[in-house]
Amino acid sequence: MAIVCADDLDWSRLAKAMGRPELASDPKFASLEARKANEGELGVMIGEWTSSQRAHDVAELMQKAGIAAAVVADNKYLADEDPHLRERNYWVYKEHPEVGTRQHAGVPWKMSRTPTEVRAAAPVIGQHTDEILTQLLGYSLEQVARLREQGALE
Repeated sequence: MAIVCADDLDWSRLAKAMGRPELASDPKFASLEARKANEGELGVMIGEWTSSQRAHDVAELMQKAGIAAAVVADNKYLADEDPHLRERNYWVYKEHPEVGTRQHAGVPWKMSRTPTEVRAAAPVIGQHTDEILTQLLGYSLEQVARLREQGALE
């Protein structure tokens, strides 16, 4: 979890959300300076509180309380659990010629008049060599064949 308490009001909201409103007025935590001086103890308290809950649930609770918070997500969480990405249908599944069907990151934005989509799985090594050399770089098919014979495209 990443939780941001920008000021004493945020701290008060966090303490209340944790079910410990008395911490907001505790002299060890009542001001930014006091919280900084006691950040080790504060970190342990918040860690104990968050560790007994799902990260997404804590983030949602914090956000509803007006506190900036988010899950510090690894790839597994993003792929399997992130509700926002799931709701947006971000993940797509494409057939790859070497490894079968795999999950791929989708297009991160939706456009109202322009369709956006992932058209294909990631290419295999060398899949577009001929296209790049002839269509983009202007090589002739004969030049590409010579390069291939010389082993330059391996």
